[in-house]
Amino acid sequence: MKNRRVQYFIDKPYQLRFSLLMLVLVIVSQIITIWYMAAIARLVLSDKFPAEALVEVWGEMKNEIWDNHRSKVIFLLGIDLLLAFIAGLFFSHQIAGPATSIKRVAEKFKEGDLSVTFKVRKGDSLQDVAAELNNSVLVYRNRISELKRLTDILRQSEKRLSSEEQEVLQEISRILGTLKTEPTEQG
Repeated sequence: MKNRRVQYFIDKPYQLRFSLLMLVLVIVSQIITIWYMAAIARLVLSDKFPAEALVEVWGEMKNEIWDNHRSKVIFLLGIDLLLAFIAGLFFSHQIAGPATSIKRVAEKFKEGDLSVTFKVRKGDSLQDVAAELNNSVLVYRNRISELKRLTDILRQSEKRLSSEEQEVLQEISRILGTLKTEPTEQG
């Protein structure tokens, strides 16, 4: 299968923070759910028992539920946390992978390689960012090509330029020569 993930931790610190955030959200959600279910149980029991007996009945029920179902609750909590961590890892990879790829290509671009192409996998995040960066690279490529064309025109009349103007032209040519502008398959 083309473009299949083989490395799940692309930006480990970011992905671990994201996954831990998912775990915290699941834990908070479970605490709220348990509290809400307990409140409903109290409400239902308050209709069936007088107020003075409710405290005793409620205490017995909590103990009985916890004693009889503790292992199931802990098991389900563990499954929820594992699923939240895996989901966090998966979703964070959809950002960390493209972000790392964009960063790697941006470093080449910064070094003067305008032949770069920003690519991300289909279904990953940041596709619109990569497309905009590719448009920006194309604009710069075109501008550099135009500068090279104008420099070539100046070079044809180089003999008529002063020595200072010739030095400037040589410096411009040198700088333009460091830029790679032909597109290549990368990213």
